[in-house]
Amino acid sequence: MIILLYGPNSYSRQKKLHEILAQFEKKNGNLGQERFDMLDKDSAAELMDFCRSRTLFSPKRLAVATNVFAADDKQLKTFLKSEIAKDEDAVIVLNEPSKPPAPYKFLIDEAQSSQEFGEPDDKELDAFIKKESKERGADLDKDSAAELKAKWDGDLWGIATDIEVLALGGKGMEINKMPEFFALVNGIQYGNDLKRKILSLEYLVDGRKDDPAYVFNSLSYGAKGAVLKKMAAYDLSVKSGGMEYEEALLDLLL
Repeated sequence: MIILLYGPNSYSRQKKLHEILAQFEKKNGNLGQERFDMLDKDSAAELMDFCRSRTLFSPKRLAVATNVFAADDKQLKTFLKSEIAKDEDAVIVLNEPSKPPAPYKFLIDEAQSSQEFGEPDDKELDAFIKKESKERGADLDKDSAAELKAKWDGDLWGIATDIEVLALGGKGMEINKMPEFFALVNGIQYGNDLKRKILSLEYLVDGRKDDPAYVFNSLSYGAKGAVLKKMAAYDLSVKSGGMEYEEALLDLLL
């Protein structure tokens, strides 16, 4: 079974992805999930092996694959075509920033679920700001909302982060609740602004009082290549007494 999520709106794509992961975990528990970056060596073979394997403890499997179109692996493309007709024992979620190129257009029509996430227009931005502000308890007036929209020029990550800041005690705002855990983790994993990443980490550790070890493990979930090796080295250093998880997290961002 294949689910295709594609388009430049990474905020909405990631939110949908987390909904899918949450539904899978609710039905099947935490086992049987993996992430694969197709630009990493041997990742295509690893994805295919993962989908074909079935264990007593995780008969249902969910794989999140990225950079499938960029890698353009012929064997993987053939495998994806064969998976479309199969049952739900193995679910492959393709999370891509662009529309499928010609060799992969079959996914739009043939995948069990296909959803595009385009850049939001003005009306969609207004609706997003209104919805996010209400959910986070930041009661923005029309002028503040307009300034926020102009400041970030369609960047939903930036808009959402600023709304969180306001909800946490920005000028004229009442502190109602802490930002959602996965929204902050996403901000660290996928954001491009270092200050926003550090702010998200501060909210997690100092604001929400989340366990730094849990934050570290959440960030390491699905890590590949050089990032995975780096995090493994930090983890070893922590467990051997060389540093604390708080230091490892900050060092990882810097």
